[in-house]
Amino acid sequence: MYEPSENTRIGLSYKPKSIQRVKGDHTITAITPLGIMESVYPDGKASPDLPETTLLSVYHKPFDKVAFTGSARFTRWGDSFKEFSMTSSATKAKGLPPVDYSWQDSWTFSLGTEYYVNDNLTLRFGTAWDQSPTPDNQHRTHRIPDSDRIWLSAGLSWRQDNMQFDLGYAHLFMKKSYIRDSVNTAGYNDHDTKYRAYSNMFGLGFQYDF
Repeated sequence: MYEPSENTRIGLSYKPKSIQRVKGDHTITAITPLGIMESVYPDGKASPDLPETTLLSVYHKPFDKVAFTGSARFTRWGDSFKEFSMTSSATKAKGLPPVDYSWQDSWTFSLGTEYYVNDNLTLRFGTAWDQSPTPDNQHRTHRIPDSDRIWLSAGLSWRQDNMQFDLGYAHLFMKKSYIRDSVNTAGYNDHDTKYRAYSNMFGLGFQYDF
């Protein structure tokens, strides 16, 4: 973090790529004329990669009671999430190929403002555009029907002596997404589909300074 003045801060952070190793039960649920049937295979394995991210953020307080924030985050999905393979004796017996996601690198941009009501209470408002890494309708899947998102958020902080309470809320407007002529149709039944989705997120935090 670089602080050119007491009212301005610039931060840069980097998180490297990580590889997960997952083992557990692989449960397959089928709807048949006889009812719902489940088959459990105890040898399920997966190795999903999580991407590296680079985040640049800026804070500037031009007035006594008002400050502005902004950030840009770059996520290298293209280097880590080209396909997802979960294997078990069931997938090997059926010869199912890995799911082809071919995710691309993505960007997230955000803007926010803080209003300092007094020494105890701070109000926050913000918005963000979050780019989906899904390259096209052919590579979108029923498992992750992802799309571009617009964030609207609000929150507040209450500070008393050494304690601080934080409360936040965000609503995500997700662009309508489609699956068309999926490259994963064989064996996975990714038929033509339209998705409409949204999300509500709530956060509650507590800090204590020693």
